[in-house]
Amino acid sequence: PRYMSPEQITNPDGAMPSADLYSLSVLFYELLVDVLPQGHWQPPSGGRSDVPVGIDQLIEQGLSNRPSSRPQSAEDYRAQLVAAVNMGNYPPQPQPTSRPASPQTTPGLPKWAVWAGAGGGGFVLLMIIIAAFSSGGGDYPPVGPCDHLYGAAYDECVFGGGDDGGGGGPVKPADPFTKLSGPWVDDWGTRASVSVDRNGYMSGSGRAPDGTAINISGQLSLNPTMGRVDVPAIGMSFPMELQWDGGCVVDYITYNLDGSINTMGTYYANAPGGRCP
Repeated sequence: PRYMSPEQITNPDGAMPSADLYSLSVLFYELLVDVLPQGHWQPPSGGRSDVPVGIDQLIEQGLSNRPSSRPQSAEDYRAQLVAAVNMGNYPPQPQPTSRPASPQTTPGLPKWAVWAGAGGGGFVLLMIIIAAFSSGGGDYPPVGPCDHLYGAAYDECVFGGGDDGGGGGPVKPADPFTKLSGPWVDDWGTRASVSVDRNGYMSGSGRAPDGTAINISGQLSLNPTMGRVDVPAIGMSFPMELQWDGGCVVDYITYNLDGSINTMGTYYANAPGGRCP
């Protein structure tokens, strides 16, 4: 169900071929960033500078809740994929002067083939399809009623549509994220001043426990999403996985450039003393 299009859930008899391309887009996103694009999801190029921005656009189009807005055939999907790869248009990538030693060897983000050497978009798509038929699936929590939805539809399902809590569920807060803006502190002593907008996009700057200046950014969701940590002193960025608990707790994992885990911890957002009120 986590890979099914909305119409497959609500009106399976009306599902068209574009429903399969919706599912393919979910899988494609997961292969690139190792999480499902649930809730407020970040485009793959936001956490991986080796992904062309055209891939972001293809996945976003493929995940449209409106079937007519998606690619309508495998040929159409392949053509857009080939164009995205051939045109390049990669996000800016800082040139690292050195690579930090990896304290662990636990795999983090998947190691994807270099786009330019993948033999063209057809080979990339072929690998996605092979993975779809050969994968045994990941270990995910039990499927919930909102897990097949994305974007605004997911928010509506999670927060409910009732006007006073007596209708279709809990009332959606006017702005569930504003309370998170302010000082953030983590278990290790990292401190940052963070701003969070109404859609959950967060950005801020601060210092790591050793005094190194850092910038953090990403988008908060009740499901894992990808952000990043920028270290201006060395001109490098590192992927960071985020998961918000709905309160003031944001669990995170940062990854080294080789995909191994660097740090795991918890941010306490706008929480005096480092704990939620």
